[in-house]
Amino acid sequence: MSTPKEKLAEAVGWTALAKVGEKESVREHLEPGTYDYALKVSGTAAGKKFSEQIDGRVVVGHDEEKDSSSGPPMPHLVALLLAEIPRGKRDDLIRALPEQFAEDGKLPDVDADLAAEAETFLARLRNKVRQTAKGKVSVSYKRACPKSTRR
Repeated sequence: MSTPKEKLAEAVGWTALAKVGEKESVREHLEPGTYDYALKVSGTAAGKKFSEQIDGRVVVGHDEEKDSSSGPPMPHLVALLLAEIPRGKRDDLIRALPEQFAEDGKLPDVDADLAAEAETFLARLRNKVRQTAKGKVSVSYKRACPKSTRR
């Protein structure tokens, strides 16, 4: 059974390895495939000796093409629409809508046909692109020495 200081050392050691790994690993350097590994890490963490041996496998998947889409920046779109409304009415709308929304979390009701037209309009403003997505990386491991027998 581990003492609190040994548990702290283990936590510090693994945390340090995780943070260094995040910074030092370069996804672009990994090629699709399956790679076995056997690592031994030892040193001092939080004033206690820390030693781990782990064996495992890294599997890097193949890149794949994915469809994605994006719309225009919403503030710009709203500004374009607001520019079409006369100044006085626009000022009233800009003041009243946020107040109402803050009050009950809803916008005023609108005609269902107009809402459907707006939905179609927004869908037509989508920009569809095909992008390459990096393959998934998975890591499996086991500790070479069970926790209860580690020193």
